[in-house]
Amino acid sequence: MAKSTLQMIQAIEDRAAQLEKDYQAQITTLEEKQEEQLKQETEQMQLDYQESLQAFKQQLEEELTSAQNDLKEAQTAYNAKTNDAMTGMREELIENIVKEVVNKYGN
Repeated sequence: MAKSTLQMIQAIEDRAAQLEKDYQAQITTLEEKQEEQLKQETEQMQLDYQESLQAFKQQLEEELTSAQNDLKEAQTAYNAKTNDAMTGMREELIENIVKEVVNKYGN
């Protein structure tokens, strides 16, 4: 009977060791799955971040191009107005110079 009790205790210990080994294997498997899932989610977040960054960069480039075009249009309009104003003033300036020369040196 003592042998039978010892065998039973040994069987229980063996089963406990097997259960512990199985649980450790499950824990390791779960940790690996979690690590893989975390890796995939991190990669996806990086991709999403890069896409968002690229879209934002594209938007800024479009805004910059639009602002540059607006500036060119404004400069062209300003130059046209300046040329128109200078053309009108040119005749007046020439007349004033001629009058000054006539007044100073006579007819």
